[in-house]
Amino acid sequence: MPRYILKRSRVVASVVLLGVLGACDGTPLQQTPPKKALTPNEVYQPLAGAPLVGLPLLQPGDLISYFPVDLPSLDADSWLILYQSTDALGRSIPVSGTVLVPRSPWLGGGRRPIVAFAPETLGITDECAASKGLLSGLYMETSYVDMALEKGWAVAITDYEGLGTAGPHTYVVAPSEAHTVLDSVRAAIRTPGSGLSQSAPVVLWGYSQGGGSAAAAAEAAPTYAPELQLKGVAAGGVPADLNGVAANLEGSLFYGFLMAASLGLDTAYPDLKLDSYLNAAGKSSFHAMSADGAKGGCLVDLILNFPFQHTSDYTTSDPLPTPAWQKRLAENKLGMIKPTIPAFLYHGDIDEIIPNAVGLGLRTRWCGLGATVKWSVYSFGEHLLAQALAAGDVVEWLDDRIKGNPAASTCGQ
Repeated sequence: MPRYILKRSRVVASVVLLGVLGACDGTPLQQTPPKKALTPNEVYQPLAGAPLVGLPLLQPGDLISYFPVDLPSLDADSWLILYQSTDALGRSIPVSGTVLVPRSPWLGGGRRPIVAFAPETLGITDECAASKGLLSGLYMETSYVDMALEKGWAVAITDYEGLGTAGPHTYVVAPSEAHTVLDSVRAAIRTPGSGLSQSAPVVLWGYSQGGGSAAAAAEAAPTYAPELQLKGVAAGGVPADLNGVAANLEGSLFYGFLMAASLGLDTAYPDLKLDSYLNAAGKSSFHAMSADGAKGGCLVDLILNFPFQHTSDYTTSDPLPTPAWQKRLAENKLGMIKPTIPAFLYHGDIDEIIPNAVGLGLRTRWCGLGATVKWSVYSFGEHLLAQALAAGDVVEWLDDRIKGNPAASTCGQ
């Protein structure tokens, strides 16, 4: 039984009774959105004042609850959603996210396209979730989301597993992130009032953590979400090989990202037993980061709190080289499955967090499998600058995929 159902069995029992009384004909139960404004914390509680949709909640992409929200910085109708997804071990989990639909009518022919926008690294605690940043007006990637909305595209943004919902965030765990990205599109289509269609063209877009998530979603889609009309994936700064990323982060300014990744992997895979490798300092730091309701785990905190640290500062022995950890890292290595859609991979040439060689490795592996790949390197592009430099090219490339134009490949170059 899903952990979410176990935690809320009393509430769910009441909901099932409502389903029996309100949907005896087998149609989904849909309630009128409440008139009162909810606080962000209230909105994130499943079944607490928000409409209930689709009982029983057994299928990936099913809506758990939804609520219209006002995002003044974006010209779009917007909903905060909670939806069903699947973790790295195949268990059902609730995930929060945001759906945005431009207020202007779609004039491009066919159904309005949908962009599954996978957020970059924001942190590992609930306060860092993309949807919360959108609600507060402080989301780091708002300008890129706005570029998609200006094209008339709807946007579905996942919060990933454990951001906005209970439990630690499974940071950089490819299967979980792939599922949550694809299920955000399914949930967006099922959001009442969105006007979105399952026949709509869908594209994937993400950078950094989001680049890994988008790339993983492209690999998983044929088997996990074959009904979605995927047309292309744009993935930048992709942490495609976590061993390579870890080696670069060791002792660097950005060591906190390696700590977050270790915690994310341990959360996803209980067999890794991270705690058994930690010394007193490690247990104190990791437990504080992973506690329910923990604060101070957002992007800036990860950088400022752990600069130039080493794994030996927190462990009695390094877990990374062990067979158990290497097995899970191999399972999360991207480029072992050929994407069936065209891909645009891009990277900065002086990326200080995810080395260019890691992105190039993904390009080489996908090309070797026969995928259609465009590879672009941005000169003088450190990690965040490369994202900004590439944004216009990404939107143009995605627009071509949505229009059905043929995709060129640079694999032979």
